[in-house]
Amino acid sequence: MNQCQRCKKWTECPGVPEWFNPSDIRFCPYQVRWILDNVESLGMGRWPMEPKISGYIDRPGNRRIKSEAHFVVPVGVLAEVHKRLSFCGQDGALVRCLSQSVDIDVLKDLVHLSDNQINNRVNRAIRYASGWRRRRLSYYEFSRRNGISESHRRVE
Repeated sequence: MNQCQRCKKWTECPGVPEWFNPSDIRFCPYQVRWILDNVESLGMGRWPMEPKISGYIDRPGNRRIKSEAHFVVPVGVLAEVHKRLSFCGQDGALVRCLSQSVDIDVLKDLVHLSDNQINNRVNRAIRYASGWRRRRLSYYEFSRRNGISESHRRVE
């Protein structure tokens, strides 16, 4: 499903599938969340299995010889997301902690933030990490501009 190639408007996404093919990854916010939800299997070099697969793996037909190892794509996709989150400072660290199943209550006590503040920071970091390419804009400037646009929306 190449919906992100067609859609390109993440706020009006027609429907988020529960599984993504490696060729479908365009780093939209939904895909970044999916990657972070599957950080364990991607970190081990395995792409998560499609939930609707019957279990039969060996397909008849011609076999192609791959030019790279099977773990390169999953590890590369995960590394790209982690690299983008590394530009987000503490907010990126919050996202990584939550993706590794750290309890939100423990996290609240450590960083002294409320649930709402943690959710806002996590969502902002995921939006920063989203997009086909890495952003040239710093995370600070991205956050500042986001705050300006939100204040204009509230005034209207």
